[in-house]
Amino acid sequence: MDRTLAAQHAGATYVKSSYSERECVEVAVGASTGIRDSKDPERAFEVTGAAWAAFLGTLKR
Repeated sequence: MDRTLAAQHAGATYVKSSYSERECVEVAVGASTGIRDSKDPERAFEVTGAAWAAFLGTLKR
């Protein structure tokens, strides 16, 4: 994992879907969006706010 990303999102508040009862994907939305697997929270990746909004837009169709 990119250590810069880890440092940038280290204090971020990650949330998961209210539909999830166990491990799942978690997101931290801010200037950029951090995405991680709740089973392995040390590893994450980052997308731009525009990319995250576009992704969510495709889900709402």
